[in-house]
Amino acid sequence: CGEGDAYLCAIRDEHSRRVLGWSLADHMRTELVEAAVDAAVATRGGSVTGTILHSDRGSQFTSHDMAQACTRHGLLRSMGETGICWDNAGAESLWS
Repeated sequence: CGEGDAYLCAIRDEHSRRVLGWSLADHMRTELVEAAVDAAVATRGGSVTGTILHSDRGSQFTSHDMAQACTRHGLLRSMGETGICWDNAGAESLWS
């Protein structure tokens, strides 16, 4: 970026393939993911109870703070098995 590292987290609706929320930061901590989730929830009008949030097993997604954020919004967390490369293929195709 010319000014240092930049990390982007995007939350994508796998049905519509639309990015619902995103955040950009100079770090890859849980707050980056929480901000993207909050933005996606706001895009959906705040009513997302029962929606499945699928992610990989990165520490940002498996943290206690992220679990609390999902509980606060009523999101159900889903993570694939370790080493299954196609499990997160929908999200990964966004970056291709």
